[in-house]
Amino acid sequence: MTSWRGLPKRLGWALFLTCIAGTAWGDRIQGTMRSARLGSSLSLHPARLMPAQQDTFLICFQDSLSQIANPGCFITDNPPQNGDCTSRSQHYFVQYYFPNFPVKTRVMGLSFISNDDLTVFPSAGVLVLPIQQGGIVNFPRAGQLDSLQVHNIDTPADLSLVTVDLQAANIEIPAGNNFAVVAALQFPQGGVLTGPNPGVGPGIAIDSDPPDQDCDYFTIDGGQSGIWFFPSGPLDWGFAVFVQPVDAISSMSWSTLKALYRTP
Repeated sequence: MTSWRGLPKRLGWALFLTCIAGTAWGDRIQGTMRSARLGSSLSLHPARLMPAQQDTFLICFQDSLSQIANPGCFITDNPPQNGDCTSRSQHYFVQYYFPNFPVKTRVMGLSFISNDDLTVFPSAGVLVLPIQQGGIVNFPRAGQLDSLQVHNIDTPADLSLVTVDLQAANIEIPAGNNFAVVAALQFPQGGVLTGPNPGVGPGIAIDSDPPDQDCDYFTIDGGQSGIWFFPSGPLDWGFAVFVQPVDAISSMSWSTLKALYRTP
């Protein structure tokens, strides 16, 4: 397995379809959910593809990333917004994964494709949430979204891959299938996504081809109201969460070590 620090130099724009470590199928996400229609977005021609490489990662999209959007691009009701692609700092995209790793695993980073090199995302990170009895997992609370691990994430170039290094956060995913992993991205205040392709303003690449993976949600008020929206069409955010098994070697006290060699 390659190291996370060496990852950016090895990224290639090849479609990855074979090593999806987890999907959002099979569990229920609990909270007030309302459907939202995509009012506008930018198209990518040709479609951009997420990079493939040798590390294990979680994704929840299936096809090429053919659209650019942000939460402000969606038309919502109660509370309403008009879908004019203007982002606010209360806007967050989140994506759910339900892995079943045989060993404890550490989150190494989060990546996505950003539209405009002038965009700085206020925060991003990964949450590990317990799955409750009955297969129910909650939406992130406002305090959890306020405490995402990395801040002021810069976009290196127009239509480029953004890599968020999460090693220092020491986020661990327990073995088994009792926890959901949630990628979260906060959008900047007052940015407007406008054309022509590839356009300017804050946005990330999303998969707009069927089937819909049913793992994508967003909030327009930072999770304060508890109301979350999901896209009404086959739309999946283009996030990839990179993970690595935790070293199985654990520390041991000297007295415990000596006890292993004690004769009966």
